[in-house]
Amino acid sequence: MTPRQQPHPKARPSAARREKFKKMMKEYIADLVSILNDPLAPYIFWVSKLDTWHKLVIYALKVLACPAASVLSECVFSAAGGIITDKRIRLSTDNADRLIQIKINIDRISPGFSTPPEES
Repeated sequence: MTPRQQPHPKARPSAARREKFKKMMKEYIADLVSILNDPLAPYIFWVSKLDTWHKLVIYALKVLACPAASVLSECVFSAAGGIITDKRIRLSTDNADRLIQIKINIDRISPGFSTPPEES
């Protein structure tokens, strides 16, 4: 390894921090068995551990949280279906992307916004 490829000495946690993390993970795995059957249990579990495993809870919320619905992707596909039709087969992908973006975000465009008049 060249000197540039070596990790920074501070990048690796100390042995004490590694042991503390290992202990937290062992406790977490032991407690995990109790939350598998209740749909609200994961939320209650993480809230109850906030004081004990603060950093692990923050990490779990960042990494494990995900949206519960696919509404946005369905809206995009619906908008694309209305824009990309057999009558618009020559529409470029860039223009299709722009039109879909406008269609999805039309409610966010300011009320005073107006498109330029079409040239004849």
